[in-house]
Amino acid sequence: MLDRFIRFQTKVAKRWSLKESAYGFYNRSSAELSQAYRLYTLALAGKPNLAAMNRLRESDRLSKTATWKLAGAYAIGGKTEVVEKLVGNLNTDVEDYQDLSYTFGSGLRDRAMILETLLSMDEQTQAATLVKDISEQLSSQRWFNTQALSYSLLAIGKFVGESEVSKTFKYAYQIGSGQTVNGGSSNPIVQIDVPVDNGGNRSLMIKNEENSTLFARVILTGQPIAGQETAAANNLKMSVQYKNTNGTAIDPSTLTQGTDFIAEVTVTNPGTRGIRYDEMALNQIFPSGWEILNTRMDNVQNFKVGNRPEYQDFRDDRVFTFFDVPENKTQVYRVQLTAAYQGRFYLPAVSCEAMYDNTINARTAGKWVEVLRPAEG
Repeated sequence: MLDRFIRFQTKVAKRWSLKESAYGFYNRSSAELSQAYRLYTLALAGKPNLAAMNRLRESDRLSKTATWKLAGAYAIGGKTEVVEKLVGNLNTDVEDYQDLSYTFGSGLRDRAMILETLLSMDEQTQAATLVKDISEQLSSQRWFNTQALSYSLLAIGKFVGESEVSKTFKYAYQIGSGQTVNGGSSNPIVQIDVPVDNGGNRSLMIKNEENSTLFARVILTGQPIAGQETAAANNLKMSVQYKNTNGTAIDPSTLTQGTDFIAEVTVTNPGTRGIRYDEMALNQIFPSGWEILNTRMDNVQNFKVGNRPEYQDFRDDRVFTFFDVPENKTQVYRVQLTAAYQGRFYLPAVSCEAMYDNTINARTAGKWVEVLRPAEG
């Protein structure tokens, strides 16, 4: 498998061209970084492609992160004089950003890549400063995507190495007024289920039985009680309307059994972040008294679909829609429904968010709806 990987990476590295970004596949900095990292992996595999490395090195306006990553490839190959020319006068400061697609980069991810290069260069002192900065960010309450977390942990793990990290740990814990339980593990992470009482508070005591540091976190997950969901919007505008098949707005709170109607969601990128929103996910869950008409499968369509999504997943009770929306632009998505079963049902919140940035999101409030028996005669 590794041999096939090396052959593929070598082939792509040879034919790589910055013109790919001009064709719209990547932006320039992403295209350069992809090639730099590709050459770095070949160097790690013991098969450095010096011709491709030199060609990328001659590129004008090479981005900072790509320059550091390319320097890492040269460092592994023992080309210390080239490394010095590349990054000798280059700092490790990276502007914060969030790439919602392609390489899914961010300022934190790029700093972790630079840290990895510094370790390849055996620059422990300069690396220690960067480790502190990355560790402080990881300890914050911010949300990070997989790219940022994985590269940060990979680089810090290489920095720590085998030094002063215990292979085992011991602890004791007590839930409420229950018995104290002694625990320990040779694994780096242990998860314990803590029951939650509906009627009152529950205390949790944790005692570290070792001299090394023990990190404890309480993670609470759940879903709002029906009727207690609230509307919200952060860097995203979203509105939901329900219309009959003629396009006239209707109130979905009370529908007659057999009514065909449309759920229309309008999503707008207001331009507050100054970027295109890529990899957006729209989640629509419908009451069990409503039936979803999958127009792709039934080939029955009585309305204009709206914008064409990148992908749309129809389930029994919900529809997931995935799309991109440019800056200051609006997308409209419609789903055809039928009020099929009599009764009172709960309509959950409609939510939309960027899959790789939790600061971009919007949701509506949920509410109760009713499907009534048709009038006789």
